Amino acid sequence: FDYNMRIFNTISMNNNHDHRFHPEDPIEVTFGLENYKIFKHILDVDISMLRKPANDNQLPVHYASMYGKLDIFNCIVDYDFNMIYEADAKINLPIHYATRFGHIDIVKNIISIDINLINKIGEYEQSPLIIATSIKNVHIIKYLLSFNQINKSHKDMDGKSALDYARERKLDSAV
Repeated sequence: FDYNMRIFNTISMNNNHDHRFHPEDPIEVTFGLENYKIFKHILDVDISMLRKPANDNQLPVHYASMYGKLDIFNCIVDYDFNMIYEADAKINLPIHYATRFGHIDIVKNIISIDINLINKIGEYEQSPLIIATSIKNVHIIKYLLSFNQINKSHKDMDGKSALDYARERKLDSAV
């Protein structure tokens, strides 16, 4: 842990940093290091970091969902389970990120907290089922379809349902 904190401090003060991250933002540095202990330490010191958007206006919960960092996602939810309802500027929730990037464990955690998010509409009027079908993620498709509450008939802004995407992508048996 001490070694990682030294790396964190070095990166935080180094102007020649990896341009994917902004070292002035400790949360982004943590994701760059992919280190749960540093992330938890940052939140223990300053819980307001949970709601501090990065330069791209995404919150830590969006990053965790996007990159499939289950331990960091769970840490965020342990601090404040309401973070699963936080939308980005494009109205995407963590469930949309986790689905789009294929992180079924995070999708499962979110749905275990609130089943109603299973049909939540995000950017382009896409539901998690439409997203999973459009990216051909059969595991997430089957998981979402295991719930009676799933809305199979919802159509996105292009007028397509999950079944339409399944036909286009030859996934008829999955949907």
